[in-house]
Amino acid sequence: MNNKIEMPGTSRVVRRLSALLLAGVVFGGACQGDNVFSGDISEYTPVVTDLSVPQVAFAGDNVTVRVDAVAARGVSRIVLALRGAVSKDSVVELDEPLARISEVISLQVPQALTDTVVTVHASVIDQVGNSSSTRQSSIVVFGPPSISNVLAPAIVQSGELMSLRVSAFGSRKISQLDIVATGAIQTDTSVNVFPARNSVVQDIVLRVPAPAQDTVIALTISAVDELGAASPGKSMLVPLVIAPPTVSAIVPPSVQAGKVLSVGVSASSARQIAEIRVEVRGGFSTDKVFKLSPTQANALVFVDVPLPENLLAPELQVRAIALDRADVLSATDVFTVDAPQGTPLVVSATPYWETITASHYADFRIQATGDRPITKLRVRWRGFTKDKPGGVNDLHENDNILPGPETIFTVDPPRLSVTEDIAVETPCVRNDAVFYALVTAYDADLNLSPIVMSTVFLTGDALCADPVDVAPVVVTTPRVDARGPGGILQSGSRK
Repeated sequence: MNNKIEMPGTSRVVRRLSALLLAGVVFGGACQGDNVFSGDISEYTPVVTDLSVPQVAFAGDNVTVRVDAVAARGVSRIVLALRGAVSKDSVVELDEPLARISEVISLQVPQALTDTVVTVHASVIDQVGNSSSTRQSSIVVFGPPSISNVLAPAIVQSGELMSLRVSAFGSRKISQLDIVATGAIQTDTSVNVFPARNSVVQDIVLRVPAPAQDTVIALTISAVDELGAASPGKSMLVPLVIAPPTVSAIVPPSVQAGKVLSVGVSASSARQIAEIRVEVRGGFSTDKVFKLSPTQANALVFVDVPLPENLLAPELQVRAIALDRADVLSATDVFTVDAPQGTPLVVSATPYWETITASHYADFRIQATGDRPITKLRVRWRGFTKDKPGGVNDLHENDNILPGPETIFTVDPPRLSVTEDIAVETPCVRNDAVFYALVTAYDADLNLSPIVMSTVFLTGDALCADPVDVAPVVVTTPRVDARGPGGILQSGSRK
């Protein structure tokens, strides 16, 4: 019999107690290690611990900003964002990542302020790209005012109003805007800002004169604060709509060859008239150029164009043109000028004496004109002459080409208007009571004038002796030409 008493389950209990003791050791060690590393991810995020900036700065000053930061993995970059009077972002790269930094950065305040405060935002980034939260601080800035913007039309026209909208800011209140305009507008004026304020939006209206004296308006606008400090001037150019020059011409309706064609030209331009031209085409071609020095906004000139005596056509086309300083041509009309090319005309064939005695000289003054130069006068004598007594009956033979004696007078030099005295001997014996002179004129193109007839009355017979000059007496009574038999122009009448 076995006396040994064994408590059932003893070995199982021992094993369980051993496991509990081991677990206690393990958990106890874990609790003690939590005082060294908690496992919180925020310990790996960079932190900007301080941002130091000056309290006050002036326009144009250089200021220093100090950024303090820490990062478990090392700070590699500093990011700065400036807002307010300055709008700028910048990144500062460090030479090597550092767990703790204190970096000094230099910044410049702009000369033209658009706000009274510069707000500095700073953050850092570690070498694995983790970014810190942003820390910010502000700098109060002072300085002269500034023109932030000017709205102006892209282009204006002379005689119209030009509207401007000026935006300005000052750290001190703005009390005045100064406007200086040159070019097409000449003005130096000021606009009061009421009430005075830091931020100004002001509408300004300027009138563009007509005609304008230039092709552009140069503007300089500045703001003045209550202490008299002025902003830098903001300059801009506004061009003008420049129409081509305008021109008008005074052109005669007709002109005679060999004379002077006088053309009056009136022109105007905002760019100033620099040159006026007169072009002639048609029966004659030439260009006349008249340069204006100094140039003029409104010009009036008279251009004389001498014409040759022989024109190629009975019309001339005349055009007047104006050029401004930019060589822009005016629009223009073409004027047609008549340049008559008709046959010559014997204006008159006037005897000095209306009655003479046979065997004396009959003297005549002949006047003729033509569109082309007169080169020859032809006088045919009819009535009672040595060659054909009683020739009055032959006046209409052979279609006005009449037989009998004649006198040819050559006009030297040829000219458009001719006045000549011609004499002929009358016969010794009077077989007719009337002596006729039939006058024609020839021009340079051999055009023949109509026949003009003049008469002299003969009285008494005379011995055949040398002809005696009869003292000429100019007939002062005007003679009116009348159409005679056979279409011959008849000057004078029997008394």
